[in-house]
Amino acid sequence: MDRSRVSTLLGSFLLMLFLCHLLVAQQASVPNPESDYKLLTSMSLCGDVECLNAYRQQAGATKLGRIVYYEKWLLLEPSRIAAEGLLRNIPESEAEQSQMMTLPDWHEGATKSTKDMESLAQIYEHWPRSIADAVMVFPQYLPAYIRYGLLAPNDVHSDYTGNEERVCRNDRTRFQAAYDSLDGKTQARLRKNVFNPEKCRAIFVSESE
Repeated sequence: MDRSRVSTLLGSFLLMLFLCHLLVAQQASVPNPESDYKLLTSMSLCGDVECLNAYRQQAGATKLGRIVYYEKWLLLEPSRIAAEGLLRNIPESEAEQSQMMTLPDWHEGATKSTKDMESLAQIYEHWPRSIADAVMVFPQYLPAYIRYGLLAPNDVHSDYTGNEERVCRNDRTRFQAAYDSLDGKTQARLRKNVFNPEKCRAIFVSESE
């Protein structure tokens, strides 16, 4: 066998070996939904912050985990750290928004009882009020909070815009300045479909209102 053919075969073998290693690595990095929801449910069932903090390192692995962690913390006790933590983890994509919307569901392999399901539903239901309260304490996050409104119509059950009215009325001048800091396309979409900043009035109204 000539050297050129040997080199070609060796190159093909090394390429296949590399692709196999890459596939294994990708499979190892794919999250396990059942495992993830077991963690989220465990956090939601905690009765004190000490219990919640036992999951802190695991919770930090995903944005949804961090949202559940900080929201549960606020349900247990007031915390500026938790409030700012929520603001740093506002969903920014349709995929992240979709994950939030799954919280109240029954998760096969992870949800064991109605209590389990209701504990995560409480996280989901309370988040719009918590994030609104948080941004009034930390108004530097107003642009990100307002921009989230682009995703709000994806969830007909979340009272985000109802709480946004509270935020706007709390400090109209600052809210308007944050709104005006967004790019023109974002402002136009929000003003047309989601929220009127001049009147502090929701255009998209959820079914929860």
